[in-house]
Amino acid sequence: SCVPLPLASQLMRLAGSRLSSRPLLALRGRLGAASVLGRRGLHLGVEADPRRMTFVDPTVPEETPSREREEEQELRSLNGMAQAYREAGDLTRAEAYFARVLARRRALHGSDDPRTLYAMGHLTAVLAARGSLHAAVTLAKKQCAASLRTLGPCHPDTLLCHGHAVSLLSQVGRHEEAEETARLTHSSCAAYHGEAHPTTLIALSQLGQALIAVNKLDEAETCLRTEVALSTDSLGGSHPETRIACSNLASALVAQARVLADAMPDLSASKLSEAEALFRAQLDACVSALGERHPHTLTAVSNLAQTYRDRGQLAEAEPLLRREAELSALVLGPAHEDTLTAQEAHARVLGHLSRYEEAVALLRASRGEAHPATLALMAEATQKYHDEGRPSQAEPLARELVAACARRLGVPGAGRRRACTGLLY
Repeated sequence: SCVPLPLASQLMRLAGSRLSSRPLLALRGRLGAASVLGRRGLHLGVEADPRRMTFVDPTVPEETPSREREEEQELRSLNGMAQAYREAGDLTRAEAYFARVLARRRALHGSDDPRTLYAMGHLTAVLAARGSLHAAVTLAKKQCAASLRTLGPCHPDTLLCHGHAVSLLSQVGRHEEAEETARLTHSSCAAYHGEAHPTTLIALSQLGQALIAVNKLDEAETCLRTEVALSTDSLGGSHPETRIACSNLASALVAQARVLADAMPDLSASKLSEAEALFRAQLDACVSALGERHPHTLTAVSNLAQTYRDRGQLAEAEPLLRREAELSALVLGPAHEDTLTAQEAHARVLGHLSRYEEAVALLRASRGEAHPATLALMAEATQKYHDEGRPSQAEPLARELVAACARRLGVPGAGRRRACTGLLY
């Protein structure tokens, strides 16, 4: 399916505003502030790396007693070690050090102190990066509650941790909670910054994506169209933030089109046509600004190809899927799961176009002969050849299929012969 911009990527732009004395300018230039070469869940902006999520450490007042200052320096040293391990990719040690810092912050300052909230934010990000999403959600919700009590609903740090919580809740499938949190974040941003402020637009985008997840597609479209209009007025139609908003709107249109496909085919086709135009513009912008091999371009290719598939335009989708698979191998590596997934998608479309020899060869090379996807495609091709009265092509492929199944499943000789008989006749 077409992939929306990840909430974490938007949060990084919000986090970036906390590192500057000029939040507006910092926010507008944070596209790609932290990135990894993974691409699922974005249109223009690679998935933000939780290892690099930044929370601003409150300063220590000069009048703090010397013993407390020594304690503070020790905690900062521990925090620095944790950050160094995180930057080096050693998330196990980073988690251990951040956990130590948080425990001592709680003991020294209590759960609602800004320094404790800062430590909670870092530990939450590392837990998410390690895949401990449920633990990260639990800690993020505690941070949100404490930040509301201490800093108030409109403080930038409160908005940041709420946005992070929306992302995590969505990842663990708690979409109703994500929607509720996204609504709170957007209303707070709008009240504090105004409807057209970049921070509010990010929150509006998060709300739109949360609404898509709970199938409130009409409201999601309204949110995302509003974001596009406000972003175009304030930043311009060619600004990266506006292009992101257009791509997220396209995702909502695709989701609506799928729901309407049976009951209202004409409206469904109209929405897919609009989504196609938006995705095409996104791809052109990515190629022009970032080059062919950038992860953002890779995602743009994938989204346009998927839209063609949804419209039934397989002949148009096939070269894009080939391009996606080739780019993915270059950008992410031939063994990356996204590359293998792209190759499978390409092979499936080749099969629908009756180009079975190419499709089977592609999956044999990428997944191996005994992989379930390869076996399923071989079986489909065998049946197709048989139905079309082409036994000279069906028989050898059927024998190869039976042999591959036997190697994978260990079918004994008699069972193998029965399976072969069923396939051939």
